[in-house]
Amino acid sequence: MATTHQHFVPAAGQRWLLPFYDPLIALLTRERRWRDAILDALDPKADDIIVDVGCGTGTLAVMAKAREPGAEIIGLDPDPDALARASAKALAQSMTIAFARGFGGDVAKVAGAGRANKIVSTLAMHHMSGEAQAQTLAAMREALAPGGAVHIADFTGGHFFHGADSGKLIADLTAAGFTQARKVGEFRTVFGRVTHVSARKAR
Repeated sequence: MATTHQHFVPAAGQRWLLPFYDPLIALLTRERRWRDAILDALDPKADDIIVDVGCGTGTLAVMAKAREPGAEIIGLDPDPDALARASAKALAQSMTIAFARGFGGDVAKVAGAGRANKIVSTLAMHHMSGEAQAQTLAAMREALAPGGAVHIADFTGGHFFHGADSGKLIADLTAAGFTQARKVGEFRTVFGRVTHVSARKAR
């Protein structure tokens, strides 16, 4: 892909830590609680095309497929090592999930413009520069069908807090052309507050 030369932060911060990423996230963020809440809001249906941007090791993508086997799930991430683990998770459960290497700005190229009806991104945006975040939001909007929804959950306080509070996330979604941008929920983790926001592409 055209943008795979860009810099990215490995899922655990360092490549050698990747084998410990899943158990650490589960232990330190009460993962099941907030991922289940996001899936409840996402509400996968049999005819959905759902893209997980910054899917990492594929935990949410696999959970979404388990909840609704009929949904088409696409996972996008720039880290080939994380994607290898994601693919192994899906294979272990005999799931068909399309995992692709790419950055947030590649989502419309990977999923197809106007094809997805739901896009989700968890704990990925804080790794991006402001410019990359804007490119990602624009690409998400391009990838969504009219009326499609985007859900973003990320740190808005604590260790990873860089000033991107929920108000800024909502403002950024609105600036990117989304409608109905709002805060859905908030979760406490060892690393800080995780805020879940959502928006829609106008019909």
